[in-house]
Amino acid sequence: MICPSCGNQVEEGVRFCPHCGNKIDPIESMLKEAEAPQETEPVTRSMPDEAAPPEEPVQAAPAPAAEKAAAKSSGNAKRIGIALGIIAAVIIALFVGRSILNKMHEKAYNEARKLLVAENYEDAKKEFEELGEYKDSQSQADYCQQCIDYRDAQKLLEDGAYEEAQKAFEELGDFKESAANAAHCADLIQYEEAEKLFKDKKYNEARAIYEKLPFATESGFDNASEHLTYCRNIEKYNDACEILKKKQYYNAYKAFQALGDFKNSKKKMESCKKTFPSTGETYRNPKYAAKSVSLKIVPPSNGTYNYMKFYSGKTLVSCVAIGKNSQATVVLPVGSYTIKNAYSSGDWFGADDMFGDNGTYIKLMNGSKDSFKLEANMIYTLTLRSSTATGGNSVGSQSENRANF
Repeated sequence: MICPSCGNQVEEGVRFCPHCGNKIDPIESMLKEAEAPQETEPVTRSMPDEAAPPEEPVQAAPAPAAEKAAAKSSGNAKRIGIALGIIAAVIIALFVGRSILNKMHEKAYNEARKLLVAENYEDAKKEFEELGEYKDSQSQADYCQQCIDYRDAQKLLEDGAYEEAQKAFEELGDFKESAANAAHCADLIQYEEAEKLFKDKKYNEARAIYEKLPFATESGFDNASEHLTYCRNIEKYNDACEILKKKQYYNAYKAFQALGDFKNSKKKMESCKKTFPSTGETYRNPKYAAKSVSLKIVPPSNGTYNYMKFYSGKTLVSCVAIGKNSQATVVLPVGSYTIKNAYSSGDWFGADDMFGDNGTYIKLMNGSKDSFKLEANMIYTLTLRSSTATGGNSVGSQSENRANF
């Protein structure tokens, strides 16, 4: 065969030319050899000494080497044509096969998508996994697995397996509503604990948990709001009972009143009310036992109860109760007194709380002074809430705080 680079004849099958060193392409070499000019052997004739009759023209026969080269060139051309045809057929087959495979993959992908939309996650995942690297099949398969895990977590939640459900949702991270569902499971776990404490009458501990929970019925905390209210009320009820034990009747009254119909709050509230004392002196300081001055007290006839306190400086000397539309007389030691008057037509809650916030509390004023001098062997008349008093002196008043009464 001929080297396509230098044109020298080389042995069949060699890969590099021994003359120029270049790599030999067999196909190119065959083409080169087919194109090379073919040599023929010269034809010679000897002329006789004498003229000879003309001879038939002699047709020169092709030299054996030329015939061989021509045949070889023709064979090589055929081989090249066949090789090129095979290559073309293979390319076409590959193209056709690739097209068919793509169509098959696209059909399988669409079927997998339909399974996914229909929430048949297991079969969809299997189809996507079989598609391998086609499009986003791998990520779709991962999504199917997340959907399966999410559905399983929801089933755990529905079955009341809150701890397992919480763990499953937490492992799903931010997939769909996993974070919110994990938090909901945590709340449900706390709710169950609060319910147990409530059942055991550990109301303070239960209340602390209930207060941190949502109260929507659809969230599964059906009794949370009701039980929280009960826990708060029972705590207030117990506090009110303690106040009542301390005989702080008006404060206990208000505490039970705020509880409304809870337990027997209304009955307890009524028990805080006391009977107003009979008209007369209800308290006398033993250090002020002398009785030298008579003082008649005349309240307005308007259906109010009146309660009087007499102080010598800051020392309480006497307390006097005056019923509705009644009058009272008290005999006191000689001296100067600060006189206070509480009145109301409402309920009485004892000497300490008196009429509660429903009463009116005043300090009587003697002109610009808040003291009245009572002399020995005198009889005085004090007309309450009037412009005149003992001896015709004008009596005024100013408001007094119940806590300082």
